[in-house]
Amino acid sequence: MSSTDKPRHRAKILVSDDDQIVRLLTRQCLEAEGMAVVEAADGPETLEVFVRERPDLVFL
Repeated sequence: MSSTDKPRHRAKILVSDDDQIVRLLTRQCLEAEGMAVVEAADGPETLEVFVRERPDLVFL
């Protein structure tokens, strides 16, 4: 495998919002761009998911 054949890192994004529709629409947009998405509905869940998943970026 040459250096140009390395698998690309898929950015993992944590989307945190209490509105399920906002999370859904944001997820759809990010996944369409090839990103992996995890979600949280409130502050405590956001912290739990952040520690467990170690996302590259958090949308609040």
